[in-house]
Amino acid sequence: MVDAKDLQILSLLRQDARMPLSLISKRTSIPLSTVFDRLRRLEKSVITKHISLIDFQRIGLHLRAHLIIHTEEGPHLERFIMDARQTNSAYRTHTGYLVEGVFSSMLDFHSFVKGLKENGASFVEEHHVLEDMKREGFNVINP
Repeated sequence: MVDAKDLQILSLLRQDARMPLSLISKRTSIPLSTVFDRLRRLEKSVITKHISLIDFQRIGLHLRAHLIIHTEEGPHLERFIMDARQTNSAYRTHTGYLVEGVFSSMLDFHSFVKGLKENGASFVEEHHVLEDMKREGFNVINP
């Protein structure tokens, strides 16, 4: 079970996953050793991964899109989605899949969509990302 102190720690880590434990301790008024113990417990139960958010454009991936993929077939399409280097995030939905892809060009994007269709996608709805308005900004503590 996660309590109010855990939520304070998680909230700070959501802002900066590399925040020193001493600063977390200071901001939450939780003793450093307790912060350490709670963090280890949270890493075994609630925290699934520590990651870095990157600016895709700065590494040559200038196009990002969210794709709603409808299908009645699954195994080949799912394997294609999971193995594709362009797949940043993928979710199974009630009608198929939701995929966030990152692409170097429109040609790269169209090649990916073609691969989706060749592997069982019956319909692909495209939503191109123009700019990030809020990214990974969910706050675990109610204001």
